[in-house]
Amino acid sequence: MKAHNIQIGDEYNEWTVIDGPIMEGSRRKWLCECTCGKRQMVNSSSLITGYSSRCKSCANSEMATNREAERRELYDIAVQQEFGISHEIYTKLRLAANSAVYRCTNPLNARYKDYGARGITVYQPWVDDRRLFIAHLATLPGHDDYELWLDREDNNKGYEPGNLRFVARSVSQCNRRPKEKIWNL
Repeated sequence: MKAHNIQIGDEYNEWTVIDGPIMEGSRRKWLCECTCGKRQMVNSSSLITGYSSRCKSCANSEMATNREAERRELYDIAVQQEFGISHEIYTKLRLAANSAVYRCTNPLNARYKDYGARGITVYQPWVDDRRLFIAHLATLPGHDDYELWLDREDNNKGYEPGNLRFVARSVSQCNRRPKEKIWNL
C-alpha cells in the first residue's frame, strides 16, 4: 500500500485526526473524533480508503434515517394509490377521523360529555373501518386545505354521510350549542 502522510488535524469524511499514530501489531491507528464528538481509534487504511467515514453511532443513525425514508416513500406511494391524496393530507384526515370516533365512543375522552354522552354518533361502518371514513373525507370539498376543519353541518346529528364539511375554524366555532346559563340566586 502506498504510504500516505496522515497528520493531526487532517479530516477524512466525518473524522478529524486528533492524536497518534499508535502501532498495534503491524497496523497504524489514529485517535479520531467524529463530527458528533465521539472518539475512536481508526486504522490508517480505513481513513485513507474511506472504509471508516464516521463513528458507529452516526453510521447506525444514518442507516436508520435511510430506512425510515425508504419506508415513508413506500407508505406515501401506498396512500397515494389507495386514496389519491398525499401523505400529509392523509395524516390530516386520519387525525380528524380518529378524533371524531374517540370523542363519540370513548367515555374516557375529555370531550365525550359534549359528543358521545349527548348521543352524537359516528356512522358505524366508519367506526369499524377508519379507511372508509378517510376515503369519504377525501371526497369532501376543502379536504386538502390545511386551514379548514372538519365540521358537522347539523350540530345535533352525528358524523354521517351528508352531514360533514370542511370549513374555516371561525365558521366551525359558530356551529355550537348555546351554552347553558348558570344563575346565581
